[in-house]
This record gives sequence, C-alpha cells and structure tokens, in this order.
Amino acid sequence: MQLLQTKDIKEQLKLTDDQSQQLASLADKYQQEIKQEVGSVDLSTLSNDERTKKEAELRQTLTNLMESERQEVEKILNTDQLDAFKRIMLKVNGAEA
Repeated sequence: MQLLQTKDIKEQLKLTDDQSQQLASLADKYQQEIKQEVGSVDLSTLSNDERTKKEAELRQTLTNLMESERQEVEKILNTDQLDAFKRIMLKVNGAEA
C-alpha cells in the first residue's frame, strides 16, 4: 500500500487525483486498524506457548487485513492499472508477490 503512495508509482499507473485520494484514505484506514490490533500487544509478559499462539493470531489478523486491503485496492484501480501494479509488485518482491 505504501508503494501506491509514491509519486513514481502514481505516475506509472496514471492514477487520477480521485484514485490517489481514495488510496490515501484506504492506507490511513488500514494503518489505524493495524495499530489497533498490534499496538497494545506485549509479548514479553507471555510464556513461550502463549507467545507462539499470540504471534500466530497476529499473523493471521495481519494477513486478513492485507487481503481486505488488496480487495479494496482492486476496486479503485482499473484493469490496466491493476495489471501494471501487479507487474511492479513482482519486480519489487520477486516470487513472494
């Protein structure tokens, strides 16, 4: 999501001002949700088993948030922009994308 906020990527994808605003709002929304989910967690007070369980829960929560965010991004970008963004993501992240 942060990548979509960069000037270079915005230009490459030819984002409209409206799309840029929508993506910025979306980024803020999810940043707040992540802070809410992760910000108050203190793993240091947990036993190893509890810590492992909590870390797994947090990973799943973040995965779910990222999937929701991806779905919303797909609603904002048009087909050509989405294809171009996926190509950019492959270059940036390699096979992990």
